[in-house]
Amino acid sequence: MKISKSRIQEIIQEEIVKEINFRTGVPEEDVLSHGLDMEKYPTTKEEEMSEAISQILEDLLADAVEGRGGPPRDTWMAGYDDELSDEAMRMRDRILTAADEVIEQEEERR
Repeated sequence: MKISKSRIQEIIQEEIVKEINFRTGVPEEDVLSHGLDMEKYPTTKEEEMSEAISQILEDLLADAVEGRGGPPRDTWMAGYDDELSDEAMRMRDRILTAADEVIEQEEERR
């Protein structure tokens, strides 16, 4: 199957839009023009939570590697950034879901 250069560019653009929308919550129509506009789309509490969890995971991984005599994090950590970010977002979502359940149970109890 042959694919044109313009179609490849379209696919890449679509994936960029999906990735930015997934990671930031910026509406798809604004991703390319305003996705990095911090005034229009300030960092959310959820994004801050993901970043904090990601940093903790990074520190734990680095401690484990370096504690076993491995190389310092700056030589290999970049290969794990996306994986740690994705796991941090999954953890954040599980935490927020649990919090919603607790709130819902408390409201039902009243």
